[in-house]
Parts: sequence; structure tokens; C-alpha cells
Amino acid sequence: LRSLNLLEEVTSGTITVDGFDLTDKKTDVDLVRENIGMVFQHFNLFPHMTVLENITFAPVEHKRLTQDEANKLGMELLEKVGLADKADASPDSLSGGQKQRLAVAVSVLCGKNILIFDEPTSGLDLKSMQEAGRIIKRLADDKKTVIVITHDIEFIKTICSRVLILSGGKIVKELCGEKKNELEMQLETF
Repeated sequence: LRSLNLLEEVTSGTITVDGFDLTDKKTDVDLVRENIGMVFQHFNLFPHMTVLENITFAPVEHKRLTQDEANKLGMELLEKVGLADKADASPDSLSGGQKQRLAVAVSVLCGKNILIFDEPTSGLDLKSMQEAGRIIKRLADDKKTVIVITHDIEFIKTICSRVLILSGGKIVKELCGEKKNELEMQLETF
């Protein structure tokens, strides 16, 4: 997970994202990162900013959008993820599920086409888990590349179209379509 965004030093092998070899010294990693959004398990939200300010900060700071454009799109996104009424609230006042939805909205407004979720259901109640699943599925249906790292097998079977099982840093099994229902059986072999 952290290697996909070069948050860890790569000591061997290659990492190719969106056609770019991240291990090639000539690759502009910052340019590649502009297309990758990461939703961390602990959300990494700015506590001193409102919900809306958290969403609009990066696109305005990087001069992709004006403040007015970012506010308009941010409010549309907050509406989509069910947080429009929390626009002026502090992220610290949100529940875990709400923080998860806010973190998703931040990544989407930043224009990311590749979204990586680190344990998106960790610490969430059932209702919040289901809502996170619906949002992630909607993003995938909107032609975003969505990568989910999780130990939650039911979540995987519900939202994923392709499952890769990693062991020792290598892909040891790939399951697609109906084959993903064999997940528990496949995991028992490792």
C-alpha cells in the first residue's frame, strides 16, 4: 500500500502505476502522485479546518480550482456522501463513518482517478461499513480505479470485482467474478 505511492523506500523490483515505473529515477513521482488518492485508516484530516475546508484545501492550494469552484464542488460532494449538513463542523466532531466519507470526498475532489483505501471498514459500525461499501462501489462504477486493502472478507466479496491475494510481497492468487466467492477456501491454503 505505502509502496504504491512511494511512502516507503523501494529496495528491489519495480512498481508500475498508470504506466509509470515509480522506481525509475527519471519518473516525476510527484506528477504520478497527483492522480493517486489515499484514504488512510486514520483519515489524516486537518483538525483545525472545517469539513468543507478539508475538502477544498488541496485543489485550491495547488491552483487547480478557485476557492469558489472548490466550495461549489465540495458542497456537491458533501451532499453525495451525506455530509452537507456538516460543512462547517470540525472533523473531530464526526463519527468514524463520517470521517471515512469525508476522507473519500477529499480524495475525489483532488481529482484522483486511482483511490487507495487502507482498511476502510476498520472501527466502523455495520451501518457505516455498508455506507462505505456503497460509496466505494459508486466510485468504481464511475470508472475510478479503486484499491482496497482489508482483512474483511465479506466486504471484499460485496464490493470487489477482482481480488489479489498477496504473500511475501508477491501476488499468489487472483480471483475475479464469481471466483471471488471461493475466497475463504483460497485463504485457508496460505
